[in-house]
Amino acid sequence: MATSASITAKLSNGRWASIYVHYDGYYYHTGAILTTAYATQERVDLLMALGNLSQVGPYVGCPDGHTFENPVRNYCIAYHRDRGEELKLSISDDPMMACRNGPGKQQYNYVWNGECWLAGISFNLEDSSVLPIGQLAYDPEPCYTNITQTQQG
Repeated sequence: MATSASITAKLSNGRWASIYVHYDGYYYHTGAILTTAYATQERVDLLMALGNLSQVGPYVGCPDGHTFENPVRNYCIAYHRDRGEELKLSISDDPMMACRNGPGKQQYNYVWNGECWLAGISFNLEDSSVLPIGQLAYDPEPCYTNITQTQQG
């Protein structure tokens, strides 16, 4: 059974993009990879350019022998690049519209606000409460940040 996720990110051009991740969307896989391997705007832009993913990996490249059916360990598995499907990602000037027009609400939802990664478990798209990923494992009562506030930061 898959543990799906959405990734919504502020791009270097100021617009927002949203993609779907099918497998291993939980914090200790996708969340950990996002905070370590995609901690700069340049890396986030490269990740989002892949479109929807089967699985997030710390590397976005496509080494020799990497295919959808036989992926090289630690590389992202992308539906468009690796399986030849249509490139799918939602782009908007508004983060909520990027998410609504893209993958929408998944089991795990990640947001890059241009500075850091935020996350929420099945957050309601109407109030969109998310928090810094680092607080998820340690803070039993974290301070929530509204996704619409990320537009101003």
